[in-house]
This record gives sequence, C-alpha cells and structure tokens, in this order.
Amino acid sequence: MRKLLIIILLLGMLLEIMWGNVWHLMQAGDIDDARQLIYVFRIPRLLNSLCAGIGLALAGLVLQTIFHNPLAGPYVLGISSGAALGVAIALMALGAGYGALSFMGMFLFALVCALLVILILMILARRYSMVSVIIAGILLAGIFSALISVLQYFSPSYAVKNFVVWTMASVDMSNYKIVFFNMIITTLSIAVISKKALVLDGFYLGQDYALSIGIDVKKQRTLLIIVIGVIIAFLTSSYGPIAFVGVISPHIARWISQSQRHNKLIWPSIIIGASVVVWADFISHAFSITVPINSVLSLLGLPVLFLLILKHEYEFF
Repeated sequence: MRKLLIIILLLGMLLEIMWGNVWHLMQAGDIDDARQLIYVFRIPRLLNSLCAGIGLALAGLVLQTIFHNPLAGPYVLGISSGAALGVAIALMALGAGYGALSFMGMFLFALVCALLVILILMILARRYSMVSVIIAGILLAGIFSALISVLQYFSPSYAVKNFVVWTMASVDMSNYKIVFFNMIITTLSIAVISKKALVLDGFYLGQDYALSIGIDVKKQRTLLIIVIGVIIAFLTSSYGPIAFVGVISPHIARWISQSQRHNKLIWPSIIIGASVVVWADFISHAFSITVPINSVLSLLGLPVLFLLILKHEYEFF
C-alpha cells in the first residue's frame, strides 16, 4: 500500500511539472522556454505543495493525538484562523506588502496568534471535555473572523484585496528564498516529530500511562505544540489557510496502516498530505479555468470529513 501511495504522489508531481504549457513547449522543440517555465514557476509550486501537505498532515496527526480528538486540526480547532488574524494585522493594520521583510512580519504575527489559540485550547483541555474544546475552537474562529472584518472595514482597498486573495490559499509563490526556508522548517519538523513517535504513543495511551513510562508530559506537550505552532504559522503566512488537509490525512493513514503506532503513521500521513495538496493544486489549474486550491480541497475534504463523523470503520480514541 505504501508503494501505491508513493506512485500516486510521484504521478501528481510529474503532472504538476509537465502538464499544459511545458508539455506543449517541449513538443514544439522550445526546450529552453520549457526549462525556464519549469524552473521559475513549476518547481517552486511543486515544492510549496509538498511543504504545505507534509506540514499540515504532521500538525493534524500531533494535534489529534495530544487533544485525543479525531476532529482536531489546524483548520477545525481555529488555529489557522488565529494565524489568519496575525496575517490580517500584518497586511491591513500595519500595511505590509509581500516582500521578504513583510513575510517575516506576517510570520511573526501569525506565530503569536497561532500559539495563543493553542495555549487557550490546552488550558481548556485540562478542565473540560474534548467536545467543549472543539466548540471553543469554533468560537475562537468566529471571534477572529469578526476582528478581521473590523480590520477590513477600516483598511484601504488595496490591503483588503491582498488579504482576500491570501485567504483563498495558493502555492504559487516563486520566491526561492521563502520556498527553501519553508523546506528547512518542514524537514526539521519531520525530524523532530519522527523522534517523538514513542512520546506520541504515550499521549495516545493516556497521560497516566505516559507518566508511568517516564515521559515528562508537560515538557513534551509544550515542545510539540511549539513545533506545531511554528509549522502552522509558517505555512499559513506563506500559502494562506489551507483547508482540511490536517484533519483528513492522519485518518486516511490510520485506515491504510490499520495501526495507531506513530512510527507507522508519520510517513503515511506525510505522503498522503503531500499527495492531497499536489493533486488539489494540479486540479485547480489543470483546465482552462483556474479555481482557488481551497475550493478543490473543500470539495474533496468535506465528504471525507462527513463520512468520518457518520461512520467510524475503526476505533480511534
């Protein structure tokens, strides 16, 4: 099954690079133009898709384990909405643009707001049920949406336009410096979370079990949440609030692997998350009309999420 997942991912990567103009240019013998198009536009787009899919899948897997909730994820729990508020402050309240310096400003504001949401959810999770935590995440997202609306009302039209375009999500960014920076962050997150597989197994089996095998629960939870907060902040500030990938990818990985052990879930989640974003981005621009990637992801993700809610074919928590 893992080989099939890899084949699906590689096929999507090939189509992402070669589809459309590149193939036509190569058929016409314009190799230099095709090479330029691949280097300037297609490769950055592919790398962005891989970073977004991998990072969001890892974030969803860790959040679902820490919060013991099958619906936990950056989008559902309001973490992406918090990061969006940070970006809204950077773009509209402070009038930032899309240069390298403004990207760091967007990231810093997104990071602070994302970590704030996670901190609030952690505090609530210690005292209330997971249903209450999800409701709190939805309410926080509503509050952030209201604050963003206020910012939009008082901001100049060009700033509002930049933010609205950003909310549609896109992996078109061709700035190689930011692309490589996101690749570094994604690679480091894979390394950190892979080393924490046993710790995540402990969280899955419960806090008492984790303590009994010598896991420093508070320290490890804080570390993992900071790592996830950084991932979400980087990806959200770079690509916009990409929907559903973080929620559905770990579930598909569990269904395929038939395991709850994280050393068997991390890599399938990574491959599935990358495949979902690569294929969604390919579909979004493969035809004559280009649509936002979030529209494709919503059409793909909502039915899967709906089926997960209505019918659990396996036991999760």
